[in-house]
Amino acid sequence: MSKKHDVYGEGNYSASRRYFQGVKKFVESGRVDSAAREAAPKSPAEAAELSQAEQAGKERAKGATRKGPPIKEPGKPRPPVDEPQDEPAEGSPEPEQQGTSHRPGRGPDRD
Repeated sequence: MSKKHDVYGEGNYSASRRYFQGVKKFVESGRVDSAAREAAPKSPAEAAELSQAEQAGKERAKGATRKGPPIKEPGKPRPPVDEPQDEPAEGSPEPEQQGTSHRPGRGPDRD
């Protein structure tokens, strides 16, 4: 038996609520500036180390494989599309058919 507020399909609602309440409480406390000063690098060596770690993370993210459709870059021309010919030229062989279904996403081995 699961109660409605215990749903975890899209996330843990109660944990999310507690987190945002804590963030709100911290921001309202006025300690954000002092916490930021405490978190700042204490030396040039520490600053360089943090910068190097940030760069390594960015490089790793650039090399990561992205799942899903590619992102369209603005201003980049679309690649040409090969349009099918209406009728094959005389003497040319018929093109091979890959499937008999006319429904998108269905192949010859799927019904």
